[in-house]
Amino acid sequence: MLNLPMSQECNWIQENCPLEDVVEMPEGRMTFFMTTGNVANLSCKFDQMTEPMSYVTWAEVVEEDKPILREVGNRVWENTMSDKMPIYVEFLGVEE
Repeated sequence: MLNLPMSQECNWIQENCPLEDVVEMPEGRMTFFMTTGNVANLSCKFDQMTEPMSYVTWAEVVEEDKPILREVGNRVWENTMSDKMPIYVEFLGVEE
């Protein structure tokens, strides 16, 4: 999960978008919601979740990348529970 301050307003209204329960959604699904103060919360399901919460879904990791998603997700989780070292992530767009 990542919280990002937004410099511009979202061009869609999240209350008008369908929600999906994180327990039921497939691994690799990305969720999004705006908190108060123009902060966007982004998350990606990489493994089992047990707390039922519903969020707007906006993207999904391609099938062939899901094994590495689980590996990276588990490393992030282990780091969060122990060392708490910074982790840098780069998102690459799809080449056409």
